[in-house]
Amino acid sequence: MSIYTLERVLWDLHAKPEVAGNFRRDAEAVLNAYPLTDDERAMMQSLDVRAMADRGVSQMLLFISWLALNGPAGGAEYMQRMNKISH
Repeated sequence: MSIYTLERVLWDLHAKPEVAGNFRRDAEAVLNAYPLTDDERAMMQSLDVRAMADRGVSQMLLFISWLALNGPAGGAEYMQRMNKISH
């Protein structure tokens, strides 16, 4: 599995507000536009930032994408997710 596609999705969520809005409404429809593996799709649908970071995805990109989806008030939840132990 390559992290390129995950990072591409995350970049689009951050850089294109319409993609972030569409993701909030229908994540599956947005993810269908990218050649993700089943595992990558599951990580994106659940926004498992810890698992993505453990796979080597840029943590800065994870954070700015998270903020694009959840706003600044979501920062605390992001930190909780990043601090959980991934299996």
